[in-house]
Amino acid sequence: MNNFFSLGIVMLIVGIICGLSNYFRDKEHSWNSFALNILYSIIAAFTVPLFLNLISSELVKTIISGTEIFVWQLFIFIGFCALASLYAKSFLEKMYSKLAEELIKVKKQVTETKNEMQNIQDKFEEKPENIDYKSEKMKSLGEEESKLELMYRVMECIYKSNFVFRSISGILRDAKIEQDEFNAILPKMLKNDFIIARRTKKGDLLFGLGKNGKSIFDN
Repeated sequence: MNNFFSLGIVMLIVGIICGLSNYFRDKEHSWNSFALNILYSIIAAFTVPLFLNLISSELVKTIISGTEIFVWQLFIFIGFCALASLYAKSFLEKMYSKLAEELIKVKKQVTETKNEMQNIQDKFEEKPENIDYKSEKMKSLGEEESKLELMYRVMECIYKSNFVFRSISGILRDAKIEQDEFNAILPKMLKNDFIIARRTKKGDLLFGLGKNGKSIFDN
């Protein structure tokens, strides 16, 4: 912490001294010129840590994290601050340009990374299946699309099941439809051979895929 404040004091003192130097080098000697030179030089001195970070220098980190500030490290840091403060306007303009370039690079990298992550995600995500109820066989029934979708869901739950024939309760559960909805589409599905019905020895009604129903999934 002491090293942190020491660096702050160094930057402030160097900024003031170099600001005075810039002021006396100016042709115009006014209070406005004096204030601007001092201000620009101090700001430039305080941007030196940012500049060192951009060029991947660990000078500031080494000084702050060390138990003591080594003289040669301090002189190097003072040198950077002095150069930045003596050419404050030029230094700040170049720093701005450098930061703008870095921001553009970062934005580009973020976009590329986002696209790569999306590509990876697309590879692992399950793609939605094409709804076969839009096929000519089903559209020829003349039913509205909502009913065709219900028909497809009924056939799909039979097709994906481990059982060749499904009970009504199983169909309603897996296809997520209501009893009255199933009853409304059942006659046409049976008539057009999308599903077939049979009774067990106990008299329970079961449904399996008919020839036309199988052909939808086979395609």
